[in-house]
Order: sequence, then C-alpha cells, then structure tokens
Amino acid sequence: TLRTLHREQSVMHQGWTLERHLAQSVLQLQTDALLGRLSERHDSKWCKDLRLSMRLAMLFHDTGKLLGSRPRRHAIISAALFARFRPEWFPEALVPLTQWCIRTHDVFGAFSRGLTDKKGVAPGEYREDLSLETSYFAALDSQALRAVLLESGLPLEEAVGINKALWCADIGSIATLRWLLPVADLVERLVLAPAAERTQTDRRSHPGRGDSEGSRWSVEL
Repeated sequence: TLRTLHREQSVMHQGWTLERHLAQSVLQLQTDALLGRLSERHDSKWCKDLRLSMRLAMLFHDTGKLLGSRPRRHAIISAALFARFRPEWFPEALVPLTQWCIRTHDVFGAFSRGLTDKKGVAPGEYREDLSLETSYFAALDSQALRAVLLESGLPLEEAVGINKALWCADIGSIATLRWLLPVADLVERLVLAPAAERTQTDRRSHPGRGDSEGSRWSVEL
C-alpha cells in the first residue's frame, strides 16, 4: 500500500508525505522502558507480541488518510485497512490488539488538546490551566479516555503506558508538534489518578489480592 499510493500531509507535517511520516513514526517508537515494566507481570512472549503489534500499528496508523480527508475517522479506517492488508506472516491472534492500537493512537492527543488548546490562549502557548475552557471541538474528557483505553481488555495502567508510547511516537516524528511531548506525562497522571486511589482502597479492603489480573488480547474493531 505504501509503495503504490501517495498522499501529501497537512502543513504541520513540514512537507513530509504520508509514507515518510509512517516510517518515521515506527523509528520514533520507544518500547524498551515500557516492556521492562510489563515484563514484571508478563512473560517474554507476551512482551514480544506487544512490541510487534505496536510497531505494525505505527506503520498503519494513518493509512486511512489514503482514502480521503477524514480527520476524525481516519484511525477507524486505518484499523480496518490493517485487518485487510496486514502481512500474511502476522499472527491472527494479535489482530485485535493491533487494531485497538491503531484505532486509539490519537486519544492521548484528543485529551491533551483539551488541556493545551484553550479559548483566549494563542496556539503553541503551553499553559497547564485546567480552569480554562477548551477550544478543541473533539477533546475527550478523562472518563471517555479511560473507557476507550479499557476496551483493550488490559489493566488501565498497562493500556495507558501502551497508548502513551504510541502517541509520543506519532507526535515525536513531527518536529512542529514535539512541544506537546511533555503533555503526555500530565495526561498519564490525570488518567491514572482515580485508578491509583481505587487500588489503594482495594488493597486495604482485600490485603491478600494481587495487583493485577490476567490480561488478554480481547478488543475487537
């Protein structure tokens, strides 16, 4: 698909074509630290499968733009294209997880723009002021973001870590958007804050219960 179709990107992509952005996103993806933490709960095969899914997700995450300009739909279209055009060697069992990664690759962005794009504040002027009203039409609130992340069937903390890495790779591949990267840590803290409180309460109520439940690749498009 990338060799036979060509599409120009928006101005913020600095003239890069779609295929160049996808390739650069794969190169920007950092998984070592994430998988190092997850390896404490999962075996090596699980971690290798996750890394493979994340890499393929970044390669396909914007392919929906090949079918036209649908800024709020391209992620869903990209996930469907992956199911149709994925490599023959790609494991069938990993398709649901990879589709979830593709479909949700920008939900961190939708939430973060609700934090950074404020009425009365100039674009690019980063200000952590949660009291200001957002100017971004498609912004997600924290509850909506948690719901999307939990569709993965993974514990919230793990889903957040995966999605954060995907979004940072996407944004990190675009020089004009790298100023947004520090926002990822703020989004992570805001999304996980209620979960941390629930975990502490659960530990006090059930001192013998483990910290995590079994994970599964259960999400479907």
